[in-house]
Amino acid sequence: MSNYIFNTTVYYEYGDSNDVKEVQKVYRDLGYYNGSISWDFDDIEQTIIEYQLDSWVLQKSTDDGAWWFGPKTRTQTQKDYNS
Repeated sequence: MSNYIFNTTVYYEYGDSNDVKEVQKVYRDLGYYNGSISWDFDDIEQTIIEYQLDSWVLQKSTDDGAWWFGPKTRTQTQKDYNS
């Protein structure tokens, strides 16, 4: 897998379905996602928030950045993925 995804913010209604698939693969490899690898961000939204809360990227699901594969989430996910 290419590490480019850790430099790409992915969110609901994001246009590149290949990036959504890459995020799904990352979280599948980390054991957070066990759905199908698809273009649909809806499939991964709950996984992202679960990861954000588990890894203390966010304190609660209403914090800024919740549900987004944004800078803080990408940084922590990359650390976990590479370890």
